[in-house]
Amino acid sequence: MSFSLDNYVTVNERLRQALEKFPELRVAEHPPKIVEAGGQLFVEVQMVVRRDPNDLCPMVGFIWEEFPGKTSFTKGAEQPNAATSCLGRILGYMGFGISKSIATQDDVARREPQKTFTPQKPKIVPVTYPDGGPVPDPFTGEQQMHEEYPPGDVTKPQMGKIRALGKGMNVATTKGLCERIAPIIGRSITSLDQLSKKEAGKVIESWLPPVIPNAAGEIPDPLDEEPF
Repeated sequence: MSFSLDNYVTVNERLRQALEKFPELRVAEHPPKIVEAGGQLFVEVQMVVRRDPNDLCPMVGFIWEEFPGKTSFTKGAEQPNAATSCLGRILGYMGFGISKSIATQDDVARREPQKTFTPQKPKIVPVTYPDGGPVPDPFTGEQQMHEEYPPGDVTKPQMGKIRALGKGMNVATTKGLCERIAPIIGRSITSLDQLSKKEAGKVIESWLPPVIPNAAGEIPDPLDEEPF
């Protein structure tokens, strides 16, 4: 089943429309909170939108986002995702970008079912000497063969993030990174560019430090409530 985002507008487009109509529009966020409902934790975001600094009837909205997030788009970014959704809905209630739906393109995209992941399959390649001659197996005498993975679709930013996280664990060499990555993705690699985007995301997710609420149940990243 496929989803089309053509009929949905983005939050930034709704905000652009709102600013055209209300040039002095102000947005303020309250510090996020962790709340529990039905045995599940959520990040609660509250936001206030004023048409101008003296607006006597500002728009107020709340959004809950599952914590921790259950997709690669939401896990580790629960608060900003909730804030984006909250702003999009408030602007929708104000009449911006709702010709098709109150939901925004951002909301729909984050919740679109993930495509089934198909792991990379290696090619069986003969082992040769630099001059092209076959390397014999020491036991059978037949030419040695080895598995060779094609380059994956991992992105340069993902590889950079993996290297940065590796340095934080005192693993700076490609060989060392590949050895640490192998148990995570369930196969051996010899270079980072053999990873798929999905595998790279899994590695980054497993190496990122957990986001832990403080004693007050709040995420330790206080937000400035000054309107932008």
